[in-house]
Amino acid sequence: MEVLRHFYYYTVQYGLSVKQFTGEHWKYWERLPFDLDEAKDSPRKLNNIISKLKYLSGESDERLRKRRLQLEKWREKEVVINAQLMSISAALPEKILAIMFGHLINLKEFPSKCRVVCLKIEGIKGEDLDFVEPDILLLGASHLLMIEIKTRGGATSSRSYPPTQLLNYMKLVAGCKKLSDGKLPSKFFHLIIVPSEEKKWLENYPAWVNDVRRDGLLRIDNKFFDKLIKETIKKDGRGITSAVNETPIYYKSWDYLIKSFDFANEKFNDKNNTIHWNKIGDELKKLIKVATNYI
Repeated sequence: MEVLRHFYYYTVQYGLSVKQFTGEHWKYWERLPFDLDEAKDSPRKLNNIISKLKYLSGESDERLRKRRLQLEKWREKEVVINAQLMSISAALPEKILAIMFGHLINLKEFPSKCRVVCLKIEGIKGEDLDFVEPDILLLGASHLLMIEIKTRGGATSSRSYPPTQLLNYMKLVAGCKKLSDGKLPSKFFHLIIVPSEEKKWLENYPAWVNDVRRDGLLRIDNKFFDKLIKETIKKDGRGITSAVNETPIYYKSWDYLIKSFDFANEKFNDKNNTIHWNKIGDELKKLIKVATNYI
């Protein structure tokens, strides 16, 4: 679903359109039978059509080459990597998933089971429902782990994590606490998965990041966010301020993900399905290699 959601946006950009397959827009091919019918009594018009078709045919190898290059770039897109990670996570038993991510964020009191969930927001017309669309949400008991992934999408380019994105997640936390009726989570954690341990994946990090501890806990400048909230939040931002101050934020590289999976796999100790879990681990390693390409 995550890939399909972005399918239309990337259709032309990544070589999936009729024109990039055939060299002409679909309207050309829709009109071609009528053009041929009109040209049957005109050798000049018919020769023009034949020349155009020969040209399109001769360019097919070059179009195929470009399409393969574009599809390779599509494979490295964050939306695809995110969908693959979500699929792997959703396929894991709830116990393995809980051990894996509990180990990843060094949280001993993490629930014994957790699962992938989707964000669903209900409200009346005109109500402010502008929440972030998280990359992955893991729910276990009353705990909600909100995961944002960043990848190295090119040799000279990547998408960094801006402080405004953190505010979006904190807005989700504040909304859950405000609307909580015992059914919504009450303990929140945010995990940012990045290509390497360097702080460079955080946009303009000197302005709002004080430190990244050895355990991956991100220490932020609360005064910076107090000011940012006042400048960007139109309504009362006190709930968001509290969320920023109270929500643990973890900053971990993709490499820790496979280490945590290996730890969880060993802890789970399902000897009857060792081959299966090892294959899952191999798929995760392939995904991590793509996500950290060019590092």
